[in-house]
Amino acid sequence: MAGLTAEARPTEGRRRRAPYKALAAATLVVVAAVCGVLLWLAITAPDTVARLQALAEPSLPSVVAALPPRPNPSSPSSDAEAARQAGEVMASAPPPLPQDDAEPGSTPPTDSGNAEGGSPTADAPVEDEGPRVPWRDYARPFDQRDDRPRIAVVIGDLGLRAGDTSRVIDTLPPDVTLAFNPHAEDLATWLSLARAGGHESLIMLPMEPESFPLDDPGPWALLTSLDPEENSDRLDWTLRQADGVVGAISMMGSRFTSDWQALRPVLVELRDRGLMFVDNATSPNTVVADIAYDIELPAAFGDRVLDDVASRDAIARRLSELEEMARDRGYAVGLGAPYPMTIESLAVWIPTLSGKGLVLVPITAVAEASW
Repeated sequence: MAGLTAEARPTEGRRRRAPYKALAAATLVVVAAVCGVLLWLAITAPDTVARLQALAEPSLPSVVAALPPRPNPSSPSSDAEAARQAGEVMASAPPPLPQDDAEPGSTPPTDSGNAEGGSPTADAPVEDEGPRVPWRDYARPFDQRDDRPRIAVVIGDLGLRAGDTSRVIDTLPPDVTLAFNPHAEDLATWLSLARAGGHESLIMLPMEPESFPLDDPGPWALLTSLDPEENSDRLDWTLRQADGVVGAISMMGSRFTSDWQALRPVLVELRDRGLMFVDNATSPNTVVADIAYDIELPAAFGDRVLDDVASRDAIARRLSELEEMARDRGYAVGLGAPYPMTIESLAVWIPTLSGKGLVLVPITAVAEASW
């Protein structure tokens, strides 16, 4: 039993050391394999890199081959061919990116249409057509070949009461001319609405009446006691309130329109600004016609105040008088206020004119454009 035990112990030790020997052998094999791979990579690295570069980008000969042939300097058509090829390259190029200061969504300007790079539009002003002439530029189109007697109607004092102003713009046809008070709130909005409705517009020009100061035309009124420079400043203030008007119409003004010395510089300035003038004919002593003839100012003159008597019968009589005057001399001008009765009477009367051989016209159609 003792001998058997002594022989068994070495055998057991050898069995315990056997797995470690196998593991060591396997580790040597793996290390040898890894070293072999690394050695192979080191040997073949330059060739591998070259192959990858060839796949990533074309070779120089292929790029050169893709370029268009260089034109022959001795050929007469070489310049034309070069230009054609350059044009094809530009045509195929992507559009340029917008500049840093361009607005989002804007398109870079192109060199066509005008010197600024944009193409002209119908609404854009043409710089080389000379100064603007508002009484023509903002005039409502009218066929001057129409030889029927003409009647123009001007409704004034607009802009002060929103309801009355809206009723006039919405109810009366575009050939009715609208006159706005310069002290109206939101005057620019009212003028825009009038233009959108097709109406010609005038700005009312406050002027000194015979009853001044008992009747006061308000601040910025033109007065005979002021020198021409002061009246010019007041005229400028009034005109700056109104954009897109064809001219001005006197507001009160019986004394001012009778004073040649005070009135003439004002009418000259209106002419120089390309505007027309409408005399409300409140004074039998007015000199507007004489000055307008002298300075060639387009002008019109009120013949009848339609609603000086606030009744339907009185308004109907005034409208009949306008018809007779138009038949006698070819035209007539009626002036009115935005009273509901006036608007209702005009809305009924205007559609009857065509059947009577008469035509309603904007105020510019009766202006004396040339004397």
